[in-house]
Amino acid sequence: MNELVSIEISDPNDPDARHCLSQYYKELAELFTSGFDPSVSSTMEPDEMCLPHGMLLVARTDGRAVGCGAIRFLPDYGEIKRMWVDPSARGLGIASRILDRLEMAAEERGLRQFRLDTNALLKAASTMYERRGYRPIPRYNDNSYADRWYQKDMGSP
Repeated sequence: MNELVSIEISDPNDPDARHCLSQYYKELAELFTSGFDPSVSSTMEPDEMCLPHGMLLVARTDGRAVGCGAIRFLPDYGEIKRMWVDPSARGLGIASRILDRLEMAAEERGLRQFRLDTNALLKAASTMYERRGYRPIPRYNDNSYADRWYQKDMGSP
């Protein structure tokens, strides 16, 4: 099924991108007892999801948007944000493929380190990041929804 999935750079204002981001926010709001307000979290403005500041990827299968992920290009590292896959498409390796593309984009810009934050309630995400070589680090941002922070250095397994 993976061969039927396309992953492309998207404008954050594209309807498919807006759909994925809104579904991501909705899922977090349902999961967190306090809800989820994207304006309170570690924000990522739309212009930060566009080159040269960052990139937003949208995954589609059969023409339907089923996932997204973004990266912010900072001076010393690439910060992975807004990783989401539709529940109907989980288990197909889409999140891992999105992460591959985001990491590659950062590497092409000379960045040798990746960081991200997540929440312990997102167990599958933490498992994937750890399997991909991301290691726990101390808090590096003020995202009030995060309780786990990770880093991966180039050359990590």
